[in-house]
Parts: sequence; structure tokens; C-alpha cells
Amino acid sequence: MNRILIQQHELDDHNMVVINDYRAKHIINVLNPKIGEKLKIGILNGNSGIGTVKAISNVEVNLHCEFDEQTMQQSCTSLLLALPRPKILKRIIPQIVALGVEEIILTNAEKVEKNYFATHWLKDENYNKLIINGLEQSGDTMMPKIRIVKRLKPFIEDKLQEIYHEHNLLLAHPYNENKLSDICTSKKKLLAIGPEGGWSDFEIDMFQHTGFKPFTLGQRILRSDTAVIATLAMINNK
Repeated sequence: MNRILIQQHELDDHNMVVINDYRAKHIINVLNPKIGEKLKIGILNGNSGIGTVKAISNVEVNLHCEFDEQTMQQSCTSLLLALPRPKILKRIIPQIVALGVEEIILTNAEKVEKNYFATHWLKDENYNKLIINGLEQSGDTMMPKIRIVKRLKPFIEDKLQEIYHEHNLLLAHPYNENKLSDICTSKKKLLAIGPEGGWSDFEIDMFQHTGFKPFTLGQRILRSDTAVIATLAMINNK
């Protein structure tokens, strides 16, 4: 945990916060600060800042909070990801958030099993915990949006251009020769990564007809979760 995230309602009128949950355990057992020591903090979906330790016990930490004037800048990358298996989804969302995305679109595809959409990890209260975990790791404060799309074709054909008309549309597809560095040309990006079995031929044609440019990460065929991490790392460090 590289930034302690606080929700606005936790602050009192004097910008004091009392922390006594998992964050307190991390501060006490891992950071082990002394009275007067300063910790990196942030308001969830707001400004970053510094928290000064005013009191600490075995179970509770009191911080006085001071925040920067400007909010943190959010990533300009959105990710359209074919919904993975629930245990993969749980593992990968914090990593995606840590690398930096503006939005995560979890979509159906021909090779996505329909029962994946029944997972409890698609409930707001559960995936929000995973998002916060990724923010705490990276030191960010801005939560990406989550969009769940159960019908890919209508979304691509009817809504995508309206929502993402300013984005560079990028399609991860190993069987072509385009390098990511050659086609990643604009600040705003929408990256599409398929399921374990890959996008179907119909889906690939649909993406390309809509304006997506295919690219490869090389000759090795990667698992979808590996491809997500590798591609986001390349895009966000471009």
C-alpha cells in the first residue's frame, strides 16, 4: 500500500481522520510510523496529500490531513476486455488499475462462457474493493469506470463510435505484423483484448470494420491476462 486512501465522509471538520480497519493494520504493522511522521494519503476520486500521525495504538491511527490543490491526472487509456474466468478477473483488476486506465469495459465474446457473468466480482461493492487495492498499490486516487457489456455486437456497431470517437482504437491480435508503436498515435486509446481462445474471425472483422487497428506483441502467443499487463505497460510508458 503506497498511498492511504480516505473517503470524504471520513474526515471531520478539522481534517482529522480516525482509521481502524485494514489500512490501520498496514500503517501499524508495515509502515510502523512514529508520532509526527508524515504518510502519503489521498481522497478517493480526489486530491492526493500528506497525513501527519497524531496518535497511534495497536488498532487505530489518527491522521491530520493536508491535500494538494490539484486532483491527480487520470489515464487516457480505456480497456475493452473479454470477461475472463472469475478467479482471473479478481487477480487482474488490481493490476490493470495499478498500471492506469480510465475505464474497464468487461464484455461478452463468442469464446466467453456465459456463466462468468454470474460471478459476484461483477457486483459494485466487490469490484470496487479490487479497484481500491490497485489504486493503493500505484499511489493513485482516481477510480476508473467499470462498464459491463453482455452483447458485444450492438455495443461495437451502435455505441462505440459515439462514446470513443476521439480514441485510437487498438486490437490485440497475434496473427499480423503491425507493431504497437507504429499504430499507437493519439493520446486517448481504447485497447481491445480477447478471451483465452482469442477473438473469433467474425469479431475480428467487426472490430476492423469499426476502425480498430490490429497489432501484435511478437511471435509468442500470450494468455489474455499476460497480454493485458504487457500491453498496458507499453502504452502507458510510450
